[in-house]
Amino acid sequence: MLSQKNRERFWVLYFGFAFFWALQAFALLGQWMHDKELQARKIDGRPYISDFVSFYGSGVLARQCLTKPTKIYDGPTQIELETKLTAPVVPEAPFSNPNTPVTFVVLLPLSLLTLDGAWITWGLVTLLASIGILLATFVKPLRHWFAKLTAVTAFAASYATWFSIRLGSTSCLLFPMVLSFFYFLKGGNLIATAAMACIGTIKLQYAPYLLSIGTARFGWKFPAVLAGFCAILLGICTAVLGWDNIVAFPQAFLTNEASSQIVGVQPEKMQNLRGILVLITGSDSKPIHYLSAGVCLTAAGCLFFIWKKLDWKDSVRFNLLASATVLLMLVSSPHTHTQDYILAFIPCLLLFLAADRNDTNIGTRDRLILKIAAVSFVYLSWILFFLDFLFRLCKIQPFALWAAVVAAYVLRLYFTTASTAPNESSNAGAI
Repeated sequence: MLSQKNRERFWVLYFGFAFFWALQAFALLGQWMHDKELQARKIDGRPYISDFVSFYGSGVLARQCLTKPTKIYDGPTQIELETKLTAPVVPEAPFSNPNTPVTFVVLLPLSLLTLDGAWITWGLVTLLASIGILLATFVKPLRHWFAKLTAVTAFAASYATWFSIRLGSTSCLLFPMVLSFFYFLKGGNLIATAAMACIGTIKLQYAPYLLSIGTARFGWKFPAVLAGFCAILLGICTAVLGWDNIVAFPQAFLTNEASSQIVGVQPEKMQNLRGILVLITGSDSKPIHYLSAGVCLTAAGCLFFIWKKLDWKDSVRFNLLASATVLLMLVSSPHTHTQDYILAFIPCLLLFLAADRNDTNIGTRDRLILKIAAVSFVYLSWILFFLDFLFRLCKIQPFALWAAVVAAYVLRLYFTTASTAPNESSNAGAI
């Protein structure tokens, strides 16, 4: 084990490298925006269109619905808008926009800004919200201000966070929502937990897990309250978009997921079971779709029974189970891309808090492994990105493999160990 002095040196180096790496990474985004290459550019002669073009287009189409009937899921309408937004770069294939009606409504205010202005606003608002919620929730047990600052810096410096902001992805909103969901879940706040799950419908692929966990905690009251929130949200979406667009969403979603002619799906790049199977088999077949959906529902069902037996006063076991849950959500969800691994910082933080205590019967070796897994992700995520070409040659989805291995290890600890005291450790966040 490191001496106190060497631990302090380690954390200073860890923080310093992460801070300046994040600074350079985000400065690169600024350079791309200055050069008009952030949202649309050519790489090796082929057009690359950022996901944010689709999200910004959602807001534009939603605003059009306020003045005239607009078919927001109509292919030609979406392509015409996309072509205008990406000019002079011309997309080589249609980028389908099957975003949920919630996404269209949430992003409507951004349509009042320019494309770049909307991207800056979305990135800043969601990043500041994430940092604020981090500091207000699970970062609290970290005693020293430098420990809190290091945690926030590590979050901002990870590749998944940078990539999510670079794309202007809805994962930027998903992170503070899921983090808040687990915080309110732990505190037993039914209304707030259900509200966070309702906001989570912006990414429908994760809804089964949140529904399962919330029901395990609160019983039938949770789906009832969640249904109430969703009904209100549906009413707002209907008022803005019109009922015809609401009923058109399921078909647009299913068509998007099943089509190989749409560039936005990219199942071969998904960091989940589906992506692994596509790499191995070479095709995104219907059996893979059915298997992925089945694994998703099975995982959600299993999590219900595991969470049902949790002692909610046991902070260590809560952190272990919440960590494993987020990782399983990423791996078993039928639609998980690299940007969704912004959620991986949640288990990294919770695992560090669980390991940085001496009032548990988690062994010294296991605690060290948990700490290494937690603090290394910020750098490991970039390594996995840089070596992506090599992993593809080996038919490996690196982020999915990492998540599956860590989830399996954490679940083993959860079922074989238990905290000896439910109170918060006085050692939390020592550096």
